[in-house]
Amino acid sequence: MARVGIAPTDRLEAQLPEVLMRPRVPGPDLGEARARAHRLAVAPFAFQAASAARELGVLRLLRAGPQSAVSIAEASGLPPTSVDVLLDACLALELVAEEPPGTWRLSTVGAAWIFDPRVVADAAFAKDVCWAGLANLTTALRTGEPAGLASLGPWKTIYEGLTALAEPARSSWFAYDHGHSDSAFDAVILRLRAAPPTRVLDVGANTGRFACKLLSGVPAVTTTLLDHPAQLTAARAELTAAGLLDRAEFQVVDLLQHDVPFPAGQDLVWFSQVLDCFGPKDIVSLLQRARAALAPGGEVWVLEVCPDRQAHPAAAEVLRLQSLYFTAIANGVSRFYRGSDYIQCAELAGLELVGVTDGLGTAHSLFTFR
Repeated sequence: MARVGIAPTDRLEAQLPEVLMRPRVPGPDLGEARARAHRLAVAPFAFQAASAARELGVLRLLRAGPQSAVSIAEASGLPPTSVDVLLDACLALELVAEEPPGTWRLSTVGAAWIFDPRVVADAAFAKDVCWAGLANLTTALRTGEPAGLASLGPWKTIYEGLTALAEPARSSWFAYDHGHSDSAFDAVILRLRAAPPTRVLDVGANTGRFACKLLSGVPAVTTTLLDHPAQLTAARAELTAAGLLDRAEFQVVDLLQHDVPFPAGQDLVWFSQVLDCFGPKDIVSLLQRARAALAPGGEVWVLEVCPDRQAHPAAAEVLRLQSLYFTAIANGVSRFYRGSDYIQCAELAGLELVGVTDGLGTAHSLFTFR
């Protein structure tokens, strides 16, 4: 069997390209660089091991306190060999600690992995929605087409088939999307109460969750929801159940039909996690139509998660990597854009930036234009 390992630092100079030995190359020293590269090489094993440890209940068993591998095998019904190999993998991932030898404990990382709701949603999204499709990332990058979408369904973009996704992908997609957006809605509604608009256009309204928040939180407002037919059917049901249907209108639209104007006379045109679903040229067109739909004094509000506007490095890292979902699966051309990208697109659309508020919800920024 082949033996693997990390070469000693003093042997790396003979193995790595000369460019890595030049001064001022970004990154850690060569030994640490090699270690990180090895961790990257086994990253798929890491994710699947962590997912299995959660799904099989091994980590939850350790929540009650230290246990031996034998007791975990008995409680879980897993073969002892499976428990041994899984615990060793979790040890490498710092999900568990072995102290003293033969006694296993849940670590703080393990607790976050199984209990933090955002981590749970992100992991389920990665596994149930993205895992199979990401195998086609290279093709998607070459072609600008969502080559991995076929793993989920026969659509041109994922947005056409969201409500038709099979389980568990459907639940995981909506938990991921709603988990991000819902966290920022309350802060937005407070702003709207301070200066209530009369008419709000909800572009890409999805299943109507923001519309429900808006209509229940700002009593005098009416809203028009724009989206695909299936999404608007779900939104209508949501608003009906909440008793808010009388102040809502619905308009089926393909947002990529750039010659179709938005309904005019709007005090506010609202985009919540919508523009990240489109390429830059399409974003400019959407914002141009939003500008044309404004009543005098109206504004365009854009709520998005932007890697360059995160307070925590881990949040920026997550968003940069999750952008590949758009490339491989969603549409082939978009991403989680930088805030500067939205500002530039808005300027090209004839809009002026009024202000940006960061730190809303889990990771959101609210851009205000007029």
